[in-house]
Amino acid sequence: MNPPIALSVAQLNLYVKSLLESDRNLKSVWIRGELSNFVRNSKSGHCYFSVKDRDASVKAVMFKWQASNLTFAPKDGMQVLLRGKVSLYERDGQYQFYTEEMLPDGLGGLYLEFLRIKAKLEAEGLFDRKKTLPRYPRSIGICTSVTGAAIRDILSVCARLAPSVSLCVYPCLMQGAESPKSVAEGLQYFRARPETDLVIIARGGGSYEDLSVFNDEALARLVADYPLPVISAIGHETDFTILDFVSDFRAATPSVAAEVAVGQAPVLSERLDRAKRSLFTLASGRLRLEEQTLQSLSARIDPSQILQNHAQRLDHLDFRIKSSGERQMQRICSDFSSLTARLSALNPLSVLSRGYALTERNGQPVRSAKEISVGDPLTLHFHDGVIGCVTEYKKSRKL
Repeated sequence: MNPPIALSVAQLNLYVKSLLESDRNLKSVWIRGELSNFVRNSKSGHCYFSVKDRDASVKAVMFKWQASNLTFAPKDGMQVLLRGKVSLYERDGQYQFYTEEMLPDGLGGLYLEFLRIKAKLEAEGLFDRKKTLPRYPRSIGICTSVTGAAIRDILSVCARLAPSVSLCVYPCLMQGAESPKSVAEGLQYFRARPETDLVIIARGGGSYEDLSVFNDEALARLVADYPLPVISAIGHETDFTILDFVSDFRAATPSVAAEVAVGQAPVLSERLDRAKRSLFTLASGRLRLEEQTLQSLSARIDPSQILQNHAQRLDHLDFRIKSSGERQMQRICSDFSSLTARLSALNPLSVLSRGYALTERNGQPVRSAKEISVGDPLTLHFHDGVIGCVTEYKKSRKL
């Protein structure tokens, strides 16, 4: 009987993988479930997790290039919508869901609208219109809520880094359907103030629904065409809105927005302070010097006395130089003698002169009797010559 044709495990997994990937229904599918065991690899950036419901679970992976597009921070227990394909991980023989897109469940409509506007404005080139931020701003406009934490952070940072920079706050609604209109009014207000150098639009963290009002297309177009540089600081570092993409600089937090907005003003202020201190020091030193000169002239010191004093100082310096040179030479001689003695102690020939011999077999040093057999030719090195011999007997010593 002929043996049956057997597949290797790798061949079996490869065949099953090809079946899954050839199924048109599994090439792009949406699933809904709860995140579990979510881990982002710190080195590769890939995300590994499970998606489960009441009755089942499935392993899933989201590679770095897809995970970089996430607009929220996934966490265990979060309900999500996933789009991707089904395939087999050949090494483990386990099928898993290869995630290409992840949305918070219940926010799919808002997110899809965000993607639609983002793609539209990006295609028009609105995201590429970046204006350079001023290095030394004189006046900064701020569109934000006057009761939120964002304004407190901005004022605190600016007061610490650049107290000389003027700040002007336009109170805006930063939550709700009227937020885009309110921010637009603030931008128009600062546009009419010729002293304003740039504008910050800031709001603290919030839910995805709260921040989605800053995906407004009309507001995005206003910011893209705005004549002044605009810094956006909406939500936390992981939150992204359309406003972030059209602004000239996207700050992770309101505090960072303030640090970026003041530009080189703190450096300029520090330079002015240093220059002021230097001028004061120079002026004080010059005054003291002139005062000493006047005192010297008024005292009418005999020039011969000055020469005698300098001659005495020269004699003293000459003595110190000679003494220092002698001490240095003594130290060098002492160090040389010490090194010579150490080298002599480490010289192998010094050890051989005390009656010891260096044993070699086949040109290699012998360190133990275990390395020698009866009849082996040996070479013995003494301090004054070399002797060849043959091993006649061997006896071990207990240590």
